[in-house]
Amino acid sequence: QEFLWSRSALFHAGAHLKSISYLGKKPITTSAFISLSHCKEGVAAAYSKNLEVGIDIETRRENLGRIATKFTTDREKERFTCDEQIALQFIWGIKESLFKLYGFGNVDFKKHLEITSFEWNARTKQGWGTAWIIQTCAERTRPIQCLVQTAIVGDHFICMASHRKPIAPFESE
Repeated sequence: QEFLWSRSALFHAGAHLKSISYLGKKPITTSAFISLSHCKEGVAAAYSKNLEVGIDIETRRENLGRIATKFTTDREKERFTCDEQIALQFIWGIKESLFKLYGFGNVDFKKHLEITSFEWNARTKQGWGTAWIIQTCAERTRPIQCLVQTAIVGDHFICMASHRKPIAPFESE
């Protein structure tokens, strides 16, 4: 059921795709970048012709406080001005979305994914910031910086990461 819901969400995100392949667990298509996520009673999809994307949707996870030392640092938590439980939900979700964007596995959430800035708007229940995927591999030879966005929608925490491929460098005096 969640499989069908995620495909419907992808369609509503603007992706009218004839087929989806998988590179490991990462959904891929030749004409765009896509990401899918599902949780209890929720699905999310991201689609872009220009930006690499990763998306995560979660319900409230009370155990995050107990396992936080495995996926974040005090320095990272200090960047979040919202309630601690909400901050942990977003840190986890942002890192899940970065992991999905990276797409090649072998990532330690605490060592290889770092949130470097975050702004929170309590009125709109939305946030945004920047993060780095430090892990590299043969397919990704350099660390990459990503824009991250978050939102609380009903009982769900949605996080998305995006990255624009580097443009041609230029030199200037």
